[in-house]
Amino acid sequence: MGNVNSILFRPPEVTPLHPNNRFFLTNSYGNRIPACFFRRIGASVTLLYSHANAEDLGLMFGWIKCLSRRLNVNVLAFDYTGYGESDGEPCEEACYADIDVAYEYLINVRKIDPSKIVLYGRSVGSGPATYLAAKLSDEGVEIGGLVLEASFKSVYRVVADFGCTVLGDKFPNIDRISSVRCPTMIIHGADDKTIPIEHGLALHNAIHESYKAEPYWVLGKGHNDLDYNFEPLVNKLNDFLDIYLDDEESGEKRFQAGLAGVSRTSKAAKGMGIEPLRLRTTLSYDN
Repeated sequence: MGNVNSILFRPPEVTPLHPNNRFFLTNSYGNRIPACFFRRIGASVTLLYSHANAEDLGLMFGWIKCLSRRLNVNVLAFDYTGYGESDGEPCEEACYADIDVAYEYLINVRKIDPSKIVLYGRSVGSGPATYLAAKLSDEGVEIGGLVLEASFKSVYRVVADFGCTVLGDKFPNIDRISSVRCPTMIIHGADDKTIPIEHGLALHNAIHESYKAEPYWVLGKGHNDLDYNFEPLVNKLNDFLDIYLDDEESGEKRFQAGLAGVSRTSKAAKGMGIEPLRLRTTLSYDN
């Protein structure tokens, strides 16, 4: 188990956050994990964002802040146990406990209606996001939606697909997604060499027909560059929110409040302190 976890979870060197920009949550294992809440005045939708591997909140801060502004949504982002300034060692079960406590914070502290919460998981973040969506569906809780970017059927299936979940497999998204009862959108790069697009296609096909949103297959893009061409991604996410979560009035307000498209490679993005994640940089945390 420990060897599998050391291969699966690869926390980067800690990128510290300014204390004013983060707070801590305590999961059911007693581990403290940092979180950031990006609030947009008048926003009707909140994203619960589960980041990818080899990332932490410090690396993602500028990017998530930009996403919040551009979509005009609130965003709660959190680090997994063993990532960033958190306690403990990373493992699958701890990731589930981490997203559980993040969701509870939105419900119990921020008093956000579950129907206005969209779970967003990127890469390894698809595991906890799909877990929570399936769990809440089983409990009869109606959430706003689920978005999976560069996601996998399960961890072992990335290496060798045996056609079923084998003993010891991690994050069995393909087994869970059919029980999700909320609008679900799959985003995947057509040229993804890390997690081939077949995983995204299989997940999309497994979604219950009543909740299957239009997928976004990104031509010419791989695993870590889907959002470098920022405007098309934002447009697709806006479409998803417009169709499934907004009434006409709130959708128009959200559209008007959104900023002009900004990518992590543009001059505007660099001016905001946002850099491609493949480059280790010091981000600007000015509000």
